[in-house]
Amino acid sequence: RFVPALAMHFSMVLPSTEIMAFLDAPHSMRRAGLSFAGFPGGRTKLRLLGAGEVNERPTYRSAEESSIRLFWMPKMARWLLASTRPAKDGGGVCSIIARSLPDDGSTWVSHWPWEATSWELPSVPTLGMEDGDATWQAANKRFRLELTSPPVTISGDPETVPESLVGYYEPKGMLNSRVFYVQRLEDISLENSLGPKALWFAEDRGQWVLSDPTSMGKSDVVAARLNSRAWWPWEAHLAGTTSP
Repeated sequence: RFVPALAMHFSMVLPSTEIMAFLDAPHSMRRAGLSFAGFPGGRTKLRLLGAGEVNERPTYRSAEESSIRLFWMPKMARWLLASTRPAKDGGGVCSIIARSLPDDGSTWVSHWPWEATSWELPSVPTLGMEDGDATWQAANKRFRLELTSPPVTISGDPETVPESLVGYYEPKGMLNSRVFYVQRLEDISLENSLGPKALWFAEDRGQWVLSDPTSMGKSDVVAARLNSRAWWPWEAHLAGTTSP
């Protein structure tokens, strides 16, 4: 017979325990007429490492500045990148560095921070969770989060795998909430190809595909495809069991 298991708990498995936060350089901000508090020390990027769960969502801490945390705030329905106080000093938020726009829970934004494409940055450091003198301005892609990934190699039987697709593919950014990769120039044979290929995830088809980089986003013009929604192309043979 079945009995209640009130202590049983389910957690989402992180597709990556490391993400990167990128911010435009301060002089670029000034040229655009914007004033943001920015990252500590004038940094333009932060490496964020998985640090368990907070509010039933993954949380991350900066590898460079351990006081900086990325976490989900349910009452605000936002992701916050914030500077925090040590537990010995009572904990809590010192100031908010960036925040995502509110999410109503109908998208994956409330589960994965890199799904958030719209962020706000304060003009000056906030006073903990209070704005103080800070005003919030749209980041307009000047701030973003990206999954990290190793390079990918494609190989196979020359009789079935076109030589133009074979090679070493380097991660170059994000598209449709997945990392995309571009073939290294050294691996291109001009006898068999007019240029490098891109490996990317086509959201509308739920497939990983290979195409010319200029055709990224056009899933009807591809050189190869694999019917899988896996987070990573090397997991595609698992039939997408790691993907939402």
